[in-house]
Amino acid sequence: MKLTAYLTAESLGSVLGIEKDVKRYQFLDTCKELEKSGIEVEIYDAHNHAERVKDISVLPSFYVDNELKFEGKYPNTQELQSIFKLELNENKQTSDLIQAANDGRIGYCCGVGTDIYLDPNDEE
Repeated sequence: MKLTAYLTAESLGSVLGIEKDVKRYQFLDTCKELEKSGIEVEIYDAHNHAERVKDISVLPSFYVDNELKFEGKYPNTQELQSIFKLELNENKQTSDLIQAANDGRIGYCCGVGTDIYLDPNDEE
């Protein structure tokens, strides 16, 4: 089986690590698990693969064996487990709690926010 993903360009805030798109990173972590399980995964984003993504009307979009399965949102681990009939490890670091903590941030500059920023990729 093969998963093909067409993603939006990553925001500058996300690239700089100031405001990560948690759902995007959960999906990318799950893709690593899919590959370990023998699933072929191809990921194209609007910035690095503009030619491949230009004809896709809704981003993000996800195809399994060339059949559209999801569009406009990232599939979660449970949805991908169901499609591929696999048991996958869920990334505990990129949880909804982290998303909720980061939602109160007021800007990208210098880590200024209304609360403490929790980095979903932090090892601690």
